[in-house]
Amino acid sequence: MTRDYLKGSNYNDIYPEDLYEKVKKEKRVKKAKKVLLVGLALATALSAAVAFKKPYNETNANQKTSPAYNTEALAYPGLAASANLQSISTQHNLEKAEKMSVIASSNSISIIGVGDIMLGTNYPSSHLPGKNILGNVEDILKDADITFGNLEGTILNSGGTPKTGENCFAFRMPDNTVDYLKEAGFDALSLANNHSRDFGTVGATNTMNLLDKAGIHYAGLAECSYTIFEKDGVKYGFCAFAPDYSGTMHFADAVKTIKYLDSRCDMVIVSFHVGAEGNACQHITRKTEYFLGENRGDPYHFAREAIDAGADVVFGEGPHVTRAVDIYKNRFIAYSMGNFATYGMFDLSNACGVSPIIKITVDKTGKLLSGKIYSVKLEGKGVPVLDKNNTALKNIIQLTKADVPETQLIIESDGTIKVNK
Repeated sequence: MTRDYLKGSNYNDIYPEDLYEKVKKEKRVKKAKKVLLVGLALATALSAAVAFKKPYNETNANQKTSPAYNTEALAYPGLAASANLQSISTQHNLEKAEKMSVIASSNSISIIGVGDIMLGTNYPSSHLPGKNILGNVEDILKDADITFGNLEGTILNSGGTPKTGENCFAFRMPDNTVDYLKEAGFDALSLANNHSRDFGTVGATNTMNLLDKAGIHYAGLAECSYTIFEKDGVKYGFCAFAPDYSGTMHFADAVKTIKYLDSRCDMVIVSFHVGAEGNACQHITRKTEYFLGENRGDPYHFAREAIDAGADVVFGEGPHVTRAVDIYKNRFIAYSMGNFATYGMFDLSNACGVSPIIKITVDKTGKLLSGKIYSVKLEGKGVPVLDKNNTALKNIIQLTKADVPETQLIIESDGTIKVNK
């Protein structure tokens, strides 16, 4: 995993605007070359399959073994046209053409996003489920190239200094929580929220160390402002932001961070912890929102600023309820994904007790192609299970129609997301 660090006020010295523009141009050229090479390889393989498919005759029927393969031609498809192609069997040519067809048709990426995750706390008293509560939805979570969520709390067996204050909760999940997250298929987690430092530097450091060992990428703290990683040949940039919580990446850091990632990565995923909380706060207002006297930002305009800077997908967290979804410049936005798996210490009444699993498919440039919304409800103290009544889906449809009636998204009753072109 490659991890870089921003240096706050020194950012312009490290990533000047002229370098950003230059690197971004090089990135576009690289993408174009990649698409061209895939097309040429597919054409070559198909041509070879057609050109050397022999008609059925006695010689072919009596042939007991396939001729030896020309390994150089197989290793480099571009050489196939000039190599001794008679040495390649018809069956192999057809298999090669099929493989190249699959590669060409897989120029899309699937990304799953879910809301807040807190899998039980051992502080101030034990509220632990004693098992991995993600098992009921694990198969869906694993069915994507990248799966993302918002980790609300610290992973730490014991110790640390708990935060204190009025209306203050501190969450401390045991170390084995990271195994549950890994088993469920999570690739990236946001730490940009008001619980990531519930147990001070000790808790935050232990959380990051455990996620590193598990191979789960993360971002959103001053120590991990963003991350860059590669999976299946795609380079991802991931960053996360929150209000002015101590030690997190703030909204003011967003534009330059996202621009930098866009200049270096194929796909940029952005998470924000924005908006007022609770059942009364399901609607976006397109204005700055406040909660308990705290400035919680403006999710509508933040999402657009992020996409203008280069974000390809924007996932919102924070309000603990599901909000509308949207599209801007062909990029997907979820304004809030609610409580996904929050055990023991959360209000799970009404809208706080349901949430979506949102799976989207984008092309290699980040353009939204399609999507699917799965509805989840939290049973008991907060165990996520699929909701046959599709409450979260119904809420999203209603909220989207009410709050962003101009959106180009079409959300069907089965959860399918389409783009109205």
